[in-house]
Amino acid sequence: MHERARRIFDEARAALARTADVVVEHRVHDDDGMLTEWSRNMPKKAPPPTMEQVEAKIADAQVGTDSKIAAALAAHDELWHDVIGMLIAGERKKMRAEVQKLREEHDLRISALLQGTEKLERGLGDRGAVVELPNPLRSRRG
Repeated sequence: MHERARRIFDEARAALARTADVVVEHRVHDDDGMLTEWSRNMPKKAPPPTMEQVEAKIADAQVGTDSKIAAALAAHDELWHDVIGMLIAGERKKMRAEVQKLREEHDLRISALLQGTEKLERGLGDRGAVVELPNPLRSRRG
């Protein structure tokens, strides 16, 4: 890095040495008459606005801004109501499918238990034996 910096400074010193004999003059153009004649044809500056004019412009801008903000918020609310509604509908659809699946599984278990009960009843005949079967409706939490 030091070599690179040294090269940059060496190039700058060489450029200064090459331009040592150049003389620079500063010239003011205001007194030559050209600028004053040209500026005579230019439009005059408007006076600065009064405090009442500034306050009126601010009030106008606020009225327009308030209505734009209200419209943007209303559009935002409408969009979010649609988005949230779609999310809720999607979740409800998933839950319905899950409940339907659980009902089908439950119905399959009950039909299997009923078939098992019928087989046992046929197998016992008139012997009158009592058989305990699991109750699928009873909670298994205990």
